[in-house]
Amino acid sequence: PGYCMSCNLPINNGTEEQGKTLVVDFETNLFVGTAMLRIRDTKPLPLGGCSSGNKDYFEGKKRTFQAVVRGKFLAPGIPMSECITGQVFNKPAGSLPPRIVLTGAVKIISHLAPQLQAEFHSDSPRFLSPLVSTAQTAIVSASSSSSSPNVVSTANCQGTDDSIETTFAEPPTSSSKSFLQALSDASDYDKSPEAHASRAKARKKAFDKSYAKKNKEPTFDTCKEYTFEFYQHLLDFNADTLSIDFGRPVGKIGLAKMLNGQPIKFMAAHQKVDKGKKSNNCDEMDWLWSFDIWHESLYGIAADAQ
Repeated sequence: PGYCMSCNLPINNGTEEQGKTLVVDFETNLFVGTAMLRIRDTKPLPLGGCSSGNKDYFEGKKRTFQAVVRGKFLAPGIPMSECITGQVFNKPAGSLPPRIVLTGAVKIISHLAPQLQAEFHSDSPRFLSPLVSTAQTAIVSASSSSSSPNVVSTANCQGTDDSIETTFAEPPTSSSKSFLQALSDASDYDKSPEAHASRAKARKKAFDKSYAKKNKEPTFDTCKEYTFEFYQHLLDFNADTLSIDFGRPVGKIGLAKMLNGQPIKFMAAHQKVDKGKKSNNCDEMDWLWSFDIWHESLYGIAADAQ
């Protein structure tokens, strides 16, 4: 099938029949691959085969969101430490909560993402962290000659792919599938923790360190295939307004007015300037992928801003 430069990412709700979770093929200047998105309790997709009798991906899980990308880098020599993920916006933020609330929220997020870049008050707000250490699961594989889904419509590149809707596990740190094996001190990680969380923690710690040092090595290999899985429990898509729930003592913060009518993103990019350099636009971002996620509470504000 062909790949979309501009396409819709289907939103699955986790109750799809096996083999009927919808994905999309996409291509940017730097990356070509397949993306899958699940958001808890959203309406079923017409082609998703949803049924009340199906197993729910979210059952027994605290998370409200899961996204998976699998694919290949098209440009050689991109340092892993220069690739980021998170949120970046083209317009200033709208109505912000009190500074004490923002400070508490940033502290909570920084605990999960120690290398967080957070900028609320610029013309281009952003909340960014290193790609490799932010993903909950990260896997390196030999390049597949055919990793595209069975496309339902070549017009929108949507289809199904059993292998990307599966349950992922962080590979043993001594495995060739582990990102840690790309590091110069890979032998330090040969004693692999048994638990997925411990393996992921080892990767996150190592690549946060690499990001902080601005290491130019390792780089992504154009002959290999990379899988990144993301999930989190903070975003609440199912209230009247899109919100983020930090729990006590910060509580739930509505995002619609803060976002100033802008959608949140599922994105990753090669950040082409030093992370400490100020910029008022997104010109330093060379996208690996970028999908906008809209909520109905954003539409009115977006229309008023036109």
